[in-house]
Amino acid sequence: MNALTDWIAILLLLAAYLGLANGRFTTKLRHYAHKNDLRPFLLIALLFIPYLLVTVPRAAADMAAFWRDLAKMILFIGPTTTAVIYRPGHAKRLHWLDIFVILAIWFPIEFGWLPDVEAHLASGVDLPIPMLTAVVLILLLYLVIRPLPGIGYTFKLNRNDGKQILNGLTAYTLIGIPIGLLTRFLVFGIAPFDSFTWILAWPLGYLFTALPEELLFRGVIQNQLQSHLKNKWLALLIASVIFGLAHLNNGTAGYPVPNWMYVLMASLAGLAYGWTWHKTGKITASAVVHATVNFLWGIFLGG
Repeated sequence: MNALTDWIAILLLLAAYLGLANGRFTTKLRHYAHKNDLRPFLLIALLFIPYLLVTVPRAAADMAAFWRDLAKMILFIGPTTTAVIYRPGHAKRLHWLDIFVILAIWFPIEFGWLPDVEAHLASGVDLPIPMLTAVVLILLLYLVIRPLPGIGYTFKLNRNDGKQILNGLTAYTLIGIPIGLLTRFLVFGIAPFDSFTWILAWPLGYLFTALPEELLFRGVIQNQLQSHLKNKWLALLIASVIFGLAHLNNGTAGYPVPNWMYVLMASLAGLAYGWTWHKTGKITASAVVHATVNFLWGIFLGG
């Protein structure tokens, strides 16, 4: 029974995650949500269905943990949704409620405050339900309930997008990799071949790491900085540094936490990702650069 409900939960979240890239679907949801003041809350409440599908069958083993973790999810989703819904419509970007929402979403994910709940799909394949729920939450908040122009959540990439993706990847390769090698942050070393690492690592990294991070750091943070500051280059720089600082607690060989070398490397990468987003207007394009950099680090530069 657990296996079936886990699969249903993941499929529901993935359907919402990928479906919200469809303009027609998003427009219909927007019309539904804006009919009255209650509907946005009802729409967000649906996010608890996948979570409950995974946790309810396991609840009998530890009811106290079930209610504690459910409270964490309510505290994560409730205040962020309320802040977005009741944010003054006339307010400029980076209103204090915008900053609250960004931090209220980012910090619980970054510092592991969300419940440790995973859907078990197969041997060695476990996907984090709260993280996927957070991604769909951001999409619903900023594409449906309070649309934020310019996010660029579409999988319709054209030839120019491909050119800008290549430019962003090349720029980081020419600057970031030499710095990484000189500082021994990166070390040449090809990972042993296995089907997961070599075949599935890129698409899974794209969907579950690169695209969610691009949604937050480029689609929401850099986007609002650019609108607030009226200076695209300053917004790019600030967003890249914020992205770099988000990696401060990531330890690597030879660089313990706080890892300032990781901050530098991630900030440089953030410049490439943010520049790609700015040139294409699509987080799905900057996520290609992001996922490819992660893949190259993992396969060829992990020592």
